Amino acid sequence: MRTLRARLRLLARSERGLTLIELLVASAMTVVLFSAAIALFMTTVKSQPDLTGRSHQIETTRNTMERMIRELRQGLAVDTGTASQLAFRTYVGSTCAGGTSTTKTLCRVTYTCTGTSCTRVLANPDGSSPGSPVTVISGINNPTAVFTYTGSPATYVGVRFVVPSPNGRGRLTLQDGASLRNATLNL
Repeated sequence: MRTLRARLRLLARSERGLTLIELLVASAMTVVLFSAAIALFMTTVKSQPDLTGRSHQIETTRNTMERMIRELRQGLAVDTGTASQLAFRTYVGSTCAGGTSTTKTLCRVTYTCTGTSCTRVLANPDGSSPGSPVTVISGINNPTAVFTYTGSPATYVGVRFVVPSPNGRGRLTLQDGASLRNATLNL
């Protein structure tokens, strides 16, 4: 304990310190480091809304595509197939009028893409009594080239969405497809 006190007294009497030049250099370096840290923080804060919007856009597009593919896999036949419209008979988890059902119901599902959005319409298997169109995705860049078909009659349907970035730089392309598993039933 005595040696510690002795050392502390020695340091207190010492006239060691920083020169003015050392103090100015240290202060300047501190200002530069804090400025860089603040600039990095501000850039991150400013880019967050773009990242959130992009993430939401990707999630919405992916969910829409997954729903389409799931319905296609249960499909029996493609009734109308163009690059911007797909009408097919498939089993859905609701009634053809859009109400709830405990069993799968055979209905006609029609996806139509125009402008920058795609809609979905449910109808009876013969196309009668169509429901109201429901927008399933908006903001796409390729409404005239969404669907592709393989086979005659079509047994495989490809789906492709091109979505622009919310900030206008770049675009996102999501592509998938499915075979109509029940196409051999010929109903």
